[in-house]
Amino acid sequence: MGRIFIENHDTLATGSSGSAMLFHRAWNLDYSEAQHRDMMTGKHIVRDVKCRICHERVGWMYEFAMEESQRYKEARVILEKALVDEEDGFPDPAGALETHEQPPSYEFNVAKIRNIWRSTRNSTKSFVKAELKIR
Repeated sequence: MGRIFIENHDTLATGSSGSAMLFHRAWNLDYSEAQHRDMMTGKHIVRDVKCRICHERVGWMYEFAMEESQRYKEARVILEKALVDEEDGFPDPAGALETHEQPPSYEFNVAKIRNIWRSTRNSTKSFVKAELKIR
């Protein structure tokens, strides 16, 4: 089985195989096409996630939640505990972690996006550019 790298798990959840964890980010995953799914917490649009190495399904990603109370899950990944091995860290014999930085995390400047949208929404070529900041 391949390794899935994760960052900042938020909360425990329930998946089809039992308990699961909700994450802000996960790496080394492949995503299926978006699909409508009725879940215990309501209707959602989700994508199944599979390990990029072994191609086994390990959870899903929330694209959109129909219920306002569930919107915090959007763009987050659920990994089912029964389908992954949880470790605090792992040995790195090749030293890859010492030579490569983590992928940058971005934050959108929401106020700037809103101002650009307001100033361009009446024009014929309306578009919005997002300013990304690397933390």
